[in-house]
Order: sequence, then C-alpha cells, then structure tokens
Amino acid sequence: MGIDPQSRNLILERLTTLKDRITMVYTTHYMEEAEMLCSYVAIMDTGSILTEGSPGDLINRIPGCSNLEALFINLTGKQLRD
Repeated sequence: MGIDPQSRNLILERLTTLKDRITMVYTTHYMEEAEMLCSYVAIMDTGSILTEGSPGDLINRIPGCSNLEALFINLTGKQLRD
C-alpha cells in the first residue's frame, strides 16, 4: 500500500478483525500481508495461478520455505523481470 505506516497498520488491524466474520478477496504483492490475513491463497505469476491453498500448507510443500515470500521466489525465480 502506498500509505503512511499509521494508516497501513490501522487498515491491517481492521481487516484482521473482519477476516473471521466475512469473506474477502485481498490482492497484494506483500506476502507477509497475505500470510497474516488470508486463510486461502493463490500465488500467481504472469496471469496464471502457480499454486493455491492455505498459507501453512503452501509453505510446507517446498522444503526450506519458511514463509510465503520464500515460496513465491522459489516458484518464480530471483531474477527481476520487465
């Protein structure tokens, strides 16, 4: 999010309180947000879903991945792309 830290924290706090009461679709490039807020995640690259499932299940699928960011890099590579 392109907002100040206080606003970002408030938004994330509010979403966290809502996540167990409503269904929401949340799109982000920040994997730690997805890991914190989402019970089900689809990892996408170039418009295609590479894998999907609960954050914990996805992390456990690839040995050595400790979080969704490591999983994303494992699936999509470390090189910058246009």
